[in-house]
Amino acid sequence: MNPTTLQVGVKILAVYNGKFLVLRRSGVAYSHVQGTMWDIPGGRIDPTLSLYDNLQREIREEAGLEYSADHWETSALLGAQDIWVEKKKMHVIRLTYAGRVEGTIQLSDEHEEYALATFDELLTMFDEANLIGQLVRTHAAHLRDMLSA
Repeated sequence: MNPTTLQVGVKILAVYNGKFLVLRRSGVAYSHVQGTMWDIPGGRIDPTLSLYDNLQREIREEAGLEYSADHWETSALLGAQDIWVEKKKMHVIRLTYAGRVEGTIQLSDEHEEYALATFDELLTMFDEANLIGQLVRTHAAHLRDMLSA
C-alpha cells in the first residue's frame, strides 16, 4: 500500500474596504494546475505556526495585506473541507476563514490580478460546484453582515 500524504491548508475570504478580495492565479506560477482561475488567499500551513500566524503569513505573502490580532477576534471559521486527491494519494484538510484585512494591495508573483467583489459578484465567480462557492452560499447571511459592518 502506498503511503498517503496529509496536507493542511488555510484560506481566507478577506474583507478589504467593504468588499471581498479575490485573486486571479498566475498562469505561469500555476501552469501545473488550474491556472488563471479566481481564488482567495491561502496555502499550506507551516506546522510550527498557529492558524492565526499562518493566515497572517498567507495574506501578507499573496496580497501584501495585514491581518491583525484584532481582526482574528472577529473572524469566522466558514468550513473545514476534507479533500482526497486520488491521483497523488493526497489527503488535504482545508480550513477557510472569513476576516478583515487592511493595508495596500501588492500582489505576489503567484497572482496576476485582483478584484474587489460584492457578495453577488462572489456568487458569479464561484459556482455551486466550487468549494469556495459552497461556503459562500452556506454562510450568506454572515458574509453579507461582514460587508455591512
